[in-house]
Amino acid sequence: MPAMLKPFLITFAACLAIHVWPSGIFIWAVIWGIAIILAGYFMGLGQLLALIGSNILLLLLLGDSYLTLDLLVFYALPVMVAAVLLKKGKSYYAVLGGALMAAVLSVVLYMGISYAYLGNEVVDNIKSGVNTAAENSMTWAEQSGFMEFYEQRGISRDDIKEAYNDLAHMLLVFTPALLCMQALMAAFLMVYFSSLLLAKKKLPGLERRPFHKEIMPWQLSWVVIAGLACWLLGRDQMNWLYYSGANILAIVVPITIFYGSAVLVYWLQRLPAKSKKWIVTLVVLLGLFFSVPTIIFIGLIGLFDSLLDYRKIRRKKEGIQ
Repeated sequence: MPAMLKPFLITFAACLAIHVWPSGIFIWAVIWGIAIILAGYFMGLGQLLALIGSNILLLLLLGDSYLTLDLLVFYALPVMVAAVLLKKGKSYYAVLGGALMAAVLSVVLYMGISYAYLGNEVVDNIKSGVNTAAENSMTWAEQSGFMEFYEQRGISRDDIKEAYNDLAHMLLVFTPALLCMQALMAAFLMVYFSSLLLAKKKLPGLERRPFHKEIMPWQLSWVVIAGLACWLLGRDQMNWLYYSGANILAIVVPITIFYGSAVLVYWLQRLPAKSKKWIVTLVVLLGLFFSVPTIIFIGLIGLFDSLLDYRKIRRKKEGIQ
């Protein structure tokens, strides 16, 4: 009974925290998801559904319908998939992959259903929200003295307003990617910290490779290629193909950077101590003065490593497969 009571108490506390501090929903939802995933390690499917259902009911009784929708769209499905896969004894990478795919599927379905029912009203609502945020930022800049600070340096108010409008347009264009990235980051953190807690308790399950042996699934390379193809094909007309490709790239580029960093760490560990210091210093300097090219380079390393397997990780039978 205590083993079942603990997940109920933690998840209920996380739901109450969401109600009290809604702006911190990402943090509380990650804690909630970790508790659900670990509960799935010990509970059956019926008990797990009862736990999630009771949490959703609590939020609804508290009158948090919008927060409940957020929890369902961005967090619930990945958590459920991860908990079920963990219960089945799947590996860390199978659990993580399932949770990430569920996160993207959940967000895409939400956007698709919203557009099917509300049509352009969805886009108008997003535009209104982004424009309101931009206007609030302008008001804050004027009240805080930032506007005057820039004017003294030769930057006019019109230039600042144009920059805010450009930023608002970019946020609008990349709204699908931002929503997906939020769900993906939450799913990754939930599974990752669940893995750490299981390891701390010395329980089997969710064993990970060392970071320097991480390698991007080769299937994601084709997602990158598809996104780049859509972006290039629609670039002249600036049509839906262009924006679809841009959003796909915005989602997968951080992933390639993550795995590219793993490749860099792998090679750094193989260098002599003296050379390692110089290389690290060089990378830091390049990152400071040539940030964008350095980021692109690291991302390309991760991309090509997934295709060519420079480190021969897939060919080695040692470690976690």
